[in-house]
Amino acid sequence: MRQSSLCLLLLSALSATLNPAQAARFDVFNDEQLQARISQLAPGDELRVHPGRYQQGFHLIRSGTADNWLVIKALPGAIIDGGLKRSGIHVDAQSYVHIEGFTLRNIRGAGIRVTGSNSNTPPGHI
Repeated sequence: MRQSSLCLLLLSALSATLNPAQAARFDVFNDEQLQARISQLAPGDELRVHPGRYQQGFHLIRSGTADNWLVIKALPGAIIDGGLKRSGIHVDAQSYVHIEGFTLRNIRGAGIRVTGSNSNTPPGHI
C-alpha cells in the first residue's frame, strides 16, 4: 500500500513538472512592461493594460490555441499614441488572439495591422 501511494505521489509530481503552467494574468503600467510581457505571453494568458499613454504600441508574435486564446485587454484610459511615427498594434501571422479596449491616436499607417494571414485562417480568430 505504501509503495502504491509513493508511486502515485511521484507520478503526480512528474505530471505537474511536465505539464505547462496554468494561464496567467499580467498587469502592465508602462511601455517597457508592455513590450516585455507581450513577448512572454503563452496560450490562455491575459494581459491587462492599465490607463496611461503607451508610445510604442506592440508587435504580437505569439498565438493562442482554440481552447486557450491570448487576451490583451486595455482598461479604460489605455491609449496607444504613435506620435505619427508608427503603427499601433501589429499582429503577425497569429491566431486565437482577442484584443479589446485600446484607444489609438496619432498612428501612422494602420491602427491595427494584421499580416501573414491567408484564406485558411478562420474568421474571428483575431
